Amino acid sequence: LKVDATKLKGIPAAALEPAGTANYVLTTDASGNAVWAPSGTGPAGPKGDKGADGSSAYQMWIAAGNTGTEAEFLASLVGATGPAGADGKDGKDGTVPTAADVKSTDGSIKGVKAKSALVEMDLEVDATKLKDIPAAAIKQGTNGQVLTTDNTGTTVWATPAAGADDQKLSVTAGAADTSVITLEDGSNITIKLEHPDLVITEDPATRTITIGMRPLKITELKITEGEYTLSADDDILLLNSDIINPILKLPTEIDVPVGKRIYIANRNPLNAAYDMVFEEQPKFLSLTTSTLHQGATTMLVHVGEGRYMTVGHSY
Repeated sequence: LKVDATKLKGIPAAALEPAGTANYVLTTDASGNAVWAPSGTGPAGPKGDKGADGSSAYQMWIAAGNTGTEAEFLASLVGATGPAGADGKDGKDGTVPTAADVKSTDGSIKGVKAKSALVEMDLEVDATKLKDIPAAAIKQGTNGQVLTTDNTGTTVWATPAAGADDQKLSVTAGAADTSVITLEDGSNITIKLEHPDLVITEDPATRTITIGMRPLKITELKITEGEYTLSADDDILLLNSDIINPILKLPTEIDVPVGKRIYIANRNPLNAAYDMVFEEQPKFLSLTTSTLHQGATTMLVHVGEGRYMTVGHSY
């Protein structure tokens, strides 16, 4: 009899096929389907608990008898540098750019003239469309002009004002003990001169500055109290007193020129025994003698920063 097993009812399809593997038996899986399975294998059991973490590669390296830190372990994994690889194939030649290849959104690039592919090219730039560059700087000035700004702050090319021909600054003798400084082309000039004995006058009409020694201020006075404060405006002081040892105090003015001199004379008679004494303080630098005897003169000199010293006593 020849039986068509595929048409038999109630026989699992797996039973009609050989197992193909030794020691397999016909059984059912969890869904009830007939399957071939290894002999003695039952249905799958429940999922087991998670196992303990295994050793890391570094821990296994240490367990193998090595010593060192994790960083040293990681460094040991890096091998020696390999040989250089072979040269790659040459790339394709580039193309010569055209005006269509070089573009600008504001139209500042007008055209391209290529000299060699991707190496050198001439760009024609529309300078009027460049930002933050003064319009005057884009144009050429004429010979002798300079780039500057006018009174509105606009950048312009301008020719510097030329001075008059034969300019010269001259110093000529004036009246006694004076000199005259003159700029003969009539242009403006600023001269700064500082000296405690100079007097400077200016004639705007002729732009002539006259410099001369100012007259010395001579003051005669009698000291009637226990002290007298000198003034930086004093030049010559002729002093006398009817009290013994009045105190002469230093000038208190702040901006006193260095070199300012005050001549002081004690005009009490030699037999009057009325000396005068300079105030002792850190800014009085004459330490050897601070007494101005009767009939004597001295010169007080400002040496800077409010400090003074006396220069010589004479009878």
